[in-house]
Amino acid sequence: MMQTVAWIAAGLVFATFYVRNPVHMRRLAILSNIAFILYAMLGVQEGIFDKVQPILVLHVSALGINWKRLKEAAAQRSEKPFPGVLLALAAGVTYLTGSVLRRN
Repeated sequence: MMQTVAWIAAGLVFATFYVRNPVHMRRLAILSNIAFILYAMLGVQEGIFDKVQPILVLHVSALGINWKRLKEAAAQRSEKPFPGVLLALAAGVTYLTGSVLRRN
């Protein structure tokens, strides 16, 4: 499962390079941050958290930056930062991340 999450997260990062709309790019970047955070949390479950800790620190930090930039870009374009479906997906991944931490 950990490798699958890693490939999904990497694919999301790669996809951001093809997006021209800054709002859509930040949305993808936020989803990739969440996926990499989930990947790091799975590292806790696998007993290799010390190896994935830098990934966690990087993507938690980048998540805040991407969220701020998304709000700025959405305001300039009069768009909503996150459609409901993507917000629900982000909340679900965040919940799963918390579940992994509580198990250990």
